[in-house]
Amino acid sequence: SLTQNALIATRFSTETLTEAADYASITYKLTVSNQCLVPIDMIEVQVVPDPGDIAQPAALTVRSLDAKSQGVVSATILTSKDSNAVRELIVSYYVWGVSFSIRGTYG
Repeated sequence: SLTQNALIATRFSTETLTEAADYASITYKLTVSNQCLVPIDMIEVQVVPDPGDIAQPAALTVRSLDAKSQGVVSATILTSKDSNAVRELIVSYYVWGVSFSIRGTYG
């Protein structure tokens, strides 16, 4: 749990947590397409937090995408139960060691 520092996550808030019923998790699943002739390495999704967002648990697996293929990447956040699901997401990835990112609003 967050209060016991037992969760690997990006923490957005340092407020003291209340009861579990006060929170919800939202998972964003994005279909990504690699139209390049080379693989894409280390794809990750970061959520730009809204007020009320608590944390984004870390993705513990490294995602990549073969040339001319598509796949699904996801990110989950812990937020207050009354929060809406619209967030800006940043998808970061590497091609031949060069970093790229795409921003979009989802929800």
